[in-house]
Amino acid sequence: MSEADQRILSFLAKFRFVPVEIIRAELFAHQRASSVKPYVSRRLKHLRDLGFVQSEYVLGKSQVHSLTPAGAEFMGVEGGSGAGVKLAEYAHDRACIDAYLALLHRGDRTHLITEREARALTTDPAENPYAIAITRPSGKRGIAWPDIVSGERGSCIGYEVEWSPKTKRRLIYLMHGYAYSENYRIGVYLTTPDSHRVVSEAAEEANTTLEARGMGRPIAVYPLAKILDNETGRES
Repeated sequence: MSEADQRILSFLAKFRFVPVEIIRAELFAHQRASSVKPYVSRRLKHLRDLGFVQSEYVLGKSQVHSLTPAGAEFMGVEGGSGAGVKLAEYAHDRACIDAYLALLHRGDRTHLITEREARALTTDPAENPYAIAITRPSGKRGIAWPDIVSGERGSCIGYEVEWSPKTKRRLIYLMHGYAYSENYRIGVYLTTPDSHRVVSEAAEEANTTLEARGMGRPIAVYPLAKILDNETGRES
């Protein structure tokens, strides 16, 4: 297995899937435009032949690649339902890739990892510093995972890509989870036009409650487009 193959596998291990054009742009930007497409195609075919990578076309047009269960096991990350395309979540997962890359290219977000990488650290969520303990609206306790995390333990920033609206109550429970976690300093919610209003209202309510409890205002809300359009900005 070549160094290029290892880079591809490491990149795929971060996400459920990655479009082929992002693999070319992020991992092989130094290649000549005339040679990068056939070169990446050969490397991906080799990894498919090894049984580590699978590919598919989404909505008949976008070719994406993901780790197979064997590939996930080889890379030590979650397989099964943790990989591949889920059409209902495709737009959200694609936005998470874009947000991660935008934060990475800013250069000021240390220890940047994805949810999939965070989950892979331990088999027991209770021992995982990136897991957020929450109490669900039903009263049942559970675990939540940010889409992206930056920073060191004790001062982490969690990023949530809110592609479509959730109920305000559900959002507030997770926001409170950030405040009570000893590992997180702030939770940043990246919104779309569809989700911005309800997320902003939930954040205001959560911050007001938490501030009254002496816990500050640990929830921030930014339009996702602002992060994607201004990779060198310092808003969050």
